[in-house]
Amino acid sequence: MKINNVKITILPGKLSECEADAYVLPYYSYHVNPDYERREVELAGARGVRLFIEKRLRHQIERRPLSLGDVFITDSLGGKSRKLVNIICRDEDEELAKLAIYRGMLYMFCHSEEHGLKKVAMVPLCVSDGLKIKEFTEIFKKFMERCPEPHSIEEIVVLCKDEAQANELKALCQE
Repeated sequence: MKINNVKITILPGKLSECEADAYVLPYYSYHVNPDYERREVELAGARGVRLFIEKRLRHQIERRPLSLGDVFITDSLGGKSRKLVNIICRDEDEELAKLAIYRGMLYMFCHSEEHGLKKVAMVPLCVSDGLKIKEFTEIFKKFMERCPEPHSIEEIVVLCKDEAQANELKALCQE
């Protein structure tokens, strides 16, 4: 399917198995135990994840924690992607998380050309934190229908935890 000239591919699978210019990873602003998305990508060779975690911890120690919606595009330093799009979007407040996802995607699109991003891979952001797949899809579609030009992103691959979640996301995207 295409939304606003960007090919959207929705599949079940692991983020680390997808070859892409960048992986999009969700984070809390403060340190918590690793979520499965970050852990899986890091174990598959993306050493840049550790560097971002250390940056976030330094900010926290210096009493300047990162804010919801902050985005840092960094080198992955291994694995099947060149870059990591680190979005601070994980939060217990679903409305704040949705705003942070929108803001993070906006930043990614606005800076895609300078980082050479054509194909990005992501999971349904914040769904593992309690955001419903329907809510993620609403914010994703809303952003994709309004995404700013110019940008270099040609394809987004959304990797879901299983076939059922992938089918639900596909159906919601086509509504």
